[in-house]
Amino acid sequence: MLAEWPQDQLDRFLRCPITKEGVSWADAMLLRRVNRAIEAGSVTNRVGAPVREPLDAALVDRSGTWVHPSWGGLPTLLPDDAIELASVPEAPAFGASEPSGP
Repeated sequence: MLAEWPQDQLDRFLRCPITKEGVSWADAMLLRRVNRAIEAGSVTNRVGAPVREPLDAALVDRSGTWVHPSWGGLPTLLPDDAIELASVPEAPAFGASEPSGP
């Protein structure tokens, strides 16, 4: 399973197919942010198709521009499947209250 690969192995073998930069595993906070946005229905991939399935893990390019989904322990490094991180809404601040309804 690739999620067990150490960073030096990722650096040697994997690159973002869009930026050609190295990649690293997304941390838990980023993965939670992306998955919350997927659950809210607000995530699309590079070609505009909605992403509906939460990610098991993800690879992120060095500049933090593109997230490459991983399902079943295998990252998808197809350019069309990439998610532009700038399009994923920020998570609300910890402890922030939800807006109350009328």
